[in-house]
Amino acid sequence: MRLLAVILRVLFVAAPFLVLLLLAASFARAEASSPIDLTMLSLEDLMAIEVTSVSKKTEHLSDAAAAVYVLTGEEIRRTGATTIADALRFVPGLQVARVSSSWWAITSRGFAGNFSNKLLVLIDGRSVYTPFYAGVYWDAQDVLLEDVERIEVIRGPGAALWGANAMNGVINIITKEAAKTQGYFSKTAAGSQEKRLVEQRYGASIGENARLRIYAKYADRDGFPPAAGSDANDGWSSIQGGFRLDGEAGRSRHFTVQGDAGEGEVEGAYSFPIVQEPYYAEIEDTTRFRGGNVLLRWTETLSDLSELSVQAYFDRSDRDNIRFSEEHNTIDLDLHHRWRPIERAEIVWGAGYRTISDRVDSVQGGYTVPAERTVGIASGFVQTDLALRADELYLTLGSKFERNEYTGLEIQPNARLRWLPSENHTLWGAVSRAARTPSRVERDAVIEWETIPPYSSDNRSPYPAIATLYGTDDFRSEKLTAYEVGYRFHPGDRMMIDLTTFYNRYTCLRTGEIGAVRFQGSPVSWIVLPVYGTNLGEGQTYGAEAAIDWRAANRLWFRTGYGYLRLDVWTDESGEVIEVEAAEGASPEHQAFTQAFVDLPGPVQADIGARYVDRLDRFDLGSHLTLDARIGWQPDAHVELFLVGTNLVGPKQVEFVPELRNGRFAVERAVYGGASIRY
Repeated sequence: MRLLAVILRVLFVAAPFLVLLLLAASFARAEASSPIDLTMLSLEDLMAIEVTSVSKKTEHLSDAAAAVYVLTGEEIRRTGATTIADALRFVPGLQVARVSSSWWAITSRGFAGNFSNKLLVLIDGRSVYTPFYAGVYWDAQDVLLEDVERIEVIRGPGAALWGANAMNGVINIITKEAAKTQGYFSKTAAGSQEKRLVEQRYGASIGENARLRIYAKYADRDGFPPAAGSDANDGWSSIQGGFRLDGEAGRSRHFTVQGDAGEGEVEGAYSFPIVQEPYYAEIEDTTRFRGGNVLLRWTETLSDLSELSVQAYFDRSDRDNIRFSEEHNTIDLDLHHRWRPIERAEIVWGAGYRTISDRVDSVQGGYTVPAERTVGIASGFVQTDLALRADELYLTLGSKFERNEYTGLEIQPNARLRWLPSENHTLWGAVSRAARTPSRVERDAVIEWETIPPYSSDNRSPYPAIATLYGTDDFRSEKLTAYEVGYRFHPGDRMMIDLTTFYNRYTCLRTGEIGAVRFQGSPVSWIVLPVYGTNLGEGQTYGAEAAIDWRAANRLWFRTGYGYLRLDVWTDESGEVIEVEAAEGASPEHQAFTQAFVDLPGPVQADIGARYVDRLDRFDLGSHLTLDARIGWQPDAHVELFLVGTNLVGPKQVEFVPELRNGRFAVERAVYGGASIRY
């Protein structure tokens, strides 16, 4: 890992000089190889985009019986995003709030948090959902965006195929095959927030039947200004490299081998509860993260009616800061088979096994987790698509069966009905059950959360009380039953409209039950207020989402989205039960965005995106409206110069509040520019 970091840093130092040389050489070339022109895509092209996340098989976007939205790689490039998290800001119904410079709260259909634990995220079929906290470390997912083929976002349960934790949605990031990234690509940028950004990639053939690419990326990002509570720097940097090899072993066999390795550092301040005034201590520290993975996939077409795929990956991740250090090693095996036994029926089935071993060391007092644990998860699924009436009415039935060592067997079925009443109209409905299994922290950890001062409204005693969270073996899975109805149509040949409404009913949501208090210290100086994890919460969400694609003219394309969400949470017992989830008020009731992609003569591309986010009552944060813009100029088919501005209107804004770190951070106006070349 260290050697890789040294090699990558040498490459990055030389990168600007290499870019200048290639820029000079590129003007002498006549051959063009520019990216796909986004604004020239027709609605038929958009409807024909193939997705795989809804059914674990290839199908057209227009045929998917789910609330699925697709961001293409070219669309991501023209938004000016430099991270996966920022690219997701323009997805209807998806809440993307920046907690700090390096941290995002991302969720679908409510229950936002620093770790939004009901959303499963995959990169090329590899889960990046951490089993430690239950959530995603977004700062460690620094994919080279130029290599992203598309991001498929499913709002709503995907557990019948993807298993536990795909409760409120699935984000599947799919990178391009190596054959689509041949030649050289380089990008260099710098600005106020993006202090330095360097990306390098090279792709080449290996014999007649295999293609390879290698890449490296370095990013150094400035911190956000503290809005309140801390003056600590919030900057972060990361470095990552990897490869992908795609090949053919005969006419019907395809294989992929890919891997990534990287590391990064995040500056920040952490608060710890103490028993003297001001009842918390702030310590500045650097979080360091490292990781790597290798994935192998073999796909064989057995016949026109049958296809088999086998996938295996190993993933290692380390993370340490002043609170604790954690190491995770994951081995995952997965098999799935698609089979069409009769003309009107298709079956997809599969099985898998995953083992996760970890080691956790507490560094600072107040955070205790048993040092080591290994868990295994065995699973299987089957799903059948039936054509009840050819070209008009389809029924999908399926379920995931998953056994884990925390809660035993989880059964997560779904039923979906798709009706095509006439050309260009699709009406669908679904009923699904899903589960969110306990995390390592919820089972094993003891965390001193905060100090409640003496003589306060929550502590009438003369002693300070430290609320301490206890994981328990009795903590169970959270459950969801979801009902969805969607309507997708395109009136005319320039507009497509996608509407969805949903109702979600939750049971066994995470709560905390206050135990018997005890005095601590000699002589007695404070109270330990134990809070044990329980599942006494219930809740419901309902709402609607809309997405509109409008090709207003040649070389002018609008994308617009809107999401409405209502969330209520309650407990099913009276007594001393508190809501640890605290979900109400953490997600906006209304969200909306509109994007315009414009191709001007020159050739110049001018792209604008505006977003509105409603207030968050839980944190007393007001609503905000902001605007991002990007302008790109291609003086040569191989070269692009670009300038990007984010949060261009309105004051700097706190979008979410950290839980494990001190202070609030405001997202401010930022500008960066740079150049990219490709051969």
